[in-house]
Amino acid sequence: MSDIISKTNWSFIEKITFRFFFVYFILFILSINNEAFPIYYHYIEPILHKGFKLFVPWFGENVLHVNKIYPIHGFDTLYMYILLLILLIISIAGTIAWSLIDHKRINYQKAYYWFTLILRIYVGITLIKYGVAKIPNVQFSTPFYLTKLMQNFGEYYPMELAWTFLGYSDGYNFFIGFAEFLGGFLLLFRRTLVFGALVSLVVVSNVVAMNYFYHIPLKIISSHLFIMLIFLLAFNLKDLFKFFFMQTPLVLRRIIQPNFSKKLIKIALVIKLLIAGYAVYEYYLFTTKDDVWTNSEKYVSVLKGLYEVEEFTIKANDSSCIFKGDKWKYLMIDMNSRATIKNDNFKDIRYNLKVDTLKNRIDLKAQRDTLKFYSLTYERGDSLDFYMKGTYLKDSIFIKMKRYKNYRKKFNLTKREFNWVNKLPVNRY
Repeated sequence: MSDIISKTNWSFIEKITFRFFFVYFILFILSINNEAFPIYYHYIEPILHKGFKLFVPWFGENVLHVNKIYPIHGFDTLYMYILLLILLIISIAGTIAWSLIDHKRINYQKAYYWFTLILRIYVGITLIKYGVAKIPNVQFSTPFYLTKLMQNFGEYYPMELAWTFLGYSDGYNFFIGFAEFLGGFLLLFRRTLVFGALVSLVVVSNVVAMNYFYHIPLKIISSHLFIMLIFLLAFNLKDLFKFFFMQTPLVLRRIIQPNFSKKLIKIALVIKLLIAGYAVYEYYLFTTKDDVWTNSEKYVSVLKGLYEVEEFTIKANDSSCIFKGDKWKYLMIDMNSRATIKNDNFKDIRYNLKVDTLKNRIDLKAQRDTLKFYSLTYERGDSLDFYMKGTYLKDSIFIKMKRYKNYRKKFNLTKREFNWVNKLPVNRY
C-alpha cells in the first residue's frame, strides 16, 4: 500500500465535486450528528435544532406551501426531508460561491485529508455504536415476549416484522454486529480504510435495503452512510474495478497525510483508540442501563405466564345488567409492572399491574383509560388451574384459567432449538 501521489492539478469536475460534498456532508454531520461526536451532540446540536424547529416549518409553509410539519428529528419525516432540501440548497449556493472566490486553486489535497478524516470518524463511530447494540442483541425487538408471541401476524407493521425477525437470533445479531463494529473500527485508520470501507459497504447496503423495502424510517441516515462510504472509496474505485473485473494487479493507495512528527502521529493513534473505546463504553452503558433489556429477574413478575381463560362469569351490579368491561380470552404477564389482556375480539388492551403476594391480590389499571380498573384476588388450583375473582368498576367477576408459566413450550417459534442434524427436515413455509 502506498500513499496517493499528490496531483498537482485537479480537474474542474474534481474540484467542483469536492467543494459540493465538503459543504453538504459537513452540514449533514452538524445537523444529524447521530451521537458520533458526543460533546457536540449533547451540548451544541440541541441549540442548532432550536433554530431548525422554527425555520424548517416556516420554510415548508411559506416556500413549499406544505402544512402540518411536525418537528420530529432523526427519522424519515417531512420535517427531515425539508431540512435536507435546505441543506442541499445551501450546499449548491456554497459550492458556486466557493468556486467563484477560489477558482485559481489547483487542488485541495490537505483539505481532502482532513475532510476524509472527519467522514471516517463519523461513519466509523456510527457503525461501532450500531455494532455494539447488536452484539448483545438489544437493538431489535425480541419475539419472546408474550405480547409478541400472541400477536396476530397480520397486525405487524413492516418495520415491526423486520425487527422481530432480526431480534429472534442472538447468533445472527452477533454476526452482523461484529461486522458493523469491525468495519467501523477499520475506517478510523488510513492503512485499513479500503478494507474497512468495503466491509462497511456490504453491511450498510443490507441496512439500506432493509430500511427501504421494509419501510423502516431510517432511510435518510443509512443512505447518507452509504454515500459517504462510496466517497471514501472514490480514490481507489478505478483500481478496484480493474482488480475485480479486469484481473489487473493492484497496489492500494492511501490518502496522503500532511507531514506530522512521529510523536504527533502516535498521539493521533491513541486519540482514535480512545474515541473508539469511548463509543463502545458509552453505547454499552446505554444498552444495559435498563435491566429490562437484559430480562433481569428483578423485573419479572412472580405471576409471569400465559393465562388461557376457560370461564369468565359476570354479575353486573347496575340496572342495565350490561358488563362494561372486556371479556377475557387470554391474560399475558411478562414484567412486574404491566400486563396485557386479549379480549374475545382478540384485541390487546394494555394494563399497569400491581401484585401483592401477601394478600394474593392484583390490580389492573388500563394504560389508556385509567377509569378501567380491575381489583382481583387470585388463587392457585391443582396443576395448571388458576382462579381470579373481584370487581371491575361495580361489577363482580369470576375467572377460571389455565396458567402456562413456561409458555415458550407452547409455541413452535420458541420451543425449537438449533440442531445440526434433524431426523426429518423442518422446512415449513
